[in-house]
Amino acid sequence: MLKNKTKLIALLLAFFLLIATPFAYADNETSSESDTMLISEDMENAQQNNDATPISDTSESKPVENSNENSVNAENSNSTTSEEDSYKKNDVYLTGDNVTIDYIVDGNLFVMANTVTINSQIGGDAFIMAKNIIVNDKAYIFNNLFAMAESIEVKGVVYDVYALAKDFNLSGGYIYRDAKISCKNVNINGAIGRDAFVNCSNINFNTDGNDKGTIYGNLKYTASSEFNFEDKKIFKKYLKSTQNPQSLTKNTRKVDLSNDSKVLTLSTCTNGAANTRYLVQGVLIKDEQTK
Repeated sequence: MLKNKTKLIALLLAFFLLIATPFAYADNETSSESDTMLISEDMENAQQNNDATPISDTSESKPVENSNENSVNAENSNSTTSEEDSYKKNDVYLTGDNVTIDYIVDGNLFVMANTVTINSQIGGDAFIMAKNIIVNDKAYIFNNLFAMAESIEVKGVVYDVYALAKDFNLSGGYIYRDAKISCKNVNINGAIGRDAFVNCSNINFNTDGNDKGTIYGNLKYTASSEFNFEDKKIFKKYLKSTQNPQSLTKNTRKVDLSNDSKVLTLSTCTNGAANTRYLVQGVLIKDEQTK
């Protein structure tokens, strides 16, 4: 009990000392009337004897001009704001109708919107759910793009792509490693650095111009339904594809084909990549007995 009281008294004393200290300094700084008179007389004597020159003839004090300092602070504030607008160091979370990323994101990007447009660099992964997703030509996603949308268009550079969409378009863009895509239509008008795993109904490769569709690794393709040539619509679609094959190199002749056409396909390997094949297709024009 005595110890507790001693501690309490010590704390109270410390508290009072802390409060009293500033008042003690204020008392010491207060000068009496006699002290003021002595100082005034000494200054008059010094002026008469030319022993000293007063610093100022008036007792007014001029304010310190700090306009330059304020200007520098304003410039620093503006530069800081500009830097924050063009660079985000942490993860970014966004929602809205039309979302445009014009600044560098040094982290992951999470977006849910109607239309998402990326024009800058994303240092981490990009997780996007939208109706339309556009990765423009100046965009660079250093890690993975996880996208779910009705339409996805990649014009820039992405490290890996995982996409679920109705339409996926690689429009002059470059996927650095792998692409795993599940959709209805895939248009490859750019390059994929390694493998492409595609599950879709239609896949098209551009063979004209500079943006030729190229997969440097393997294409692993699956469709929701295999070709059933007993279905006349499917067979007709297949015959149409033989006249305009989606190949990097092709040599075709214009031939009239119908559902009654008999097509022969020969397939063999090439001297190129292991996943490439060389196809030769022909159609029976006349069935006659040979000698």
